[in-house]
Amino acid sequence: MLSLPCFAELSDDEVEQTAAAVRKACERPVTTTAEALKQRLAGEPIVGLIGLGYVGLPLAVAFAESGATVIGVDLDARRVAAVRRGRRASSRTCPRSSSPGRVRAGRLSASVDIGRWKDADAIVICVPTPLGKSKEPDISFIVGARRRRGRR
Repeated sequence: MLSLPCFAELSDDEVEQTAAAVRKACERPVTTTAEALKQRLAGEPIVGLIGLGYVGLPLAVAFAESGATVIGVDLDARRVAAVRRGRRASSRTCPRSSSPGRVRAGRLSASVDIGRWKDADAIVICVPTPLGKSKEPDISFIVGARRRRGRR
């Protein structure tokens, strides 16, 4: 933080030194949060994704095809095992059969351990949001995913 004394108390040299310090501070580029995220994701990002169902798995494959490393997490151990074998858990899960190549290439991994996300640049949550009796979405799966992530 740059502190500026009262200019009335400064000599001409001190005023010029202070002005030079202010100019130098203003030369530094200002990075917004969006710009910082864009820079992190520009290279080879690591994406954490929870929920490897019919929304999450195709999205994970798409991220992997784009060059990202994807760490997929699902509470269903059978689904995780299927993804690790390069298979889809059901025909509804992932219509494309491109996940085997991504798994072999190391771009897509699956786990039941949410702690694997410690190095992720971004987290994507793909969990069910069924409608309740009043036709309002039940967001308890989202809240649960966030809580599990928060404990790590």
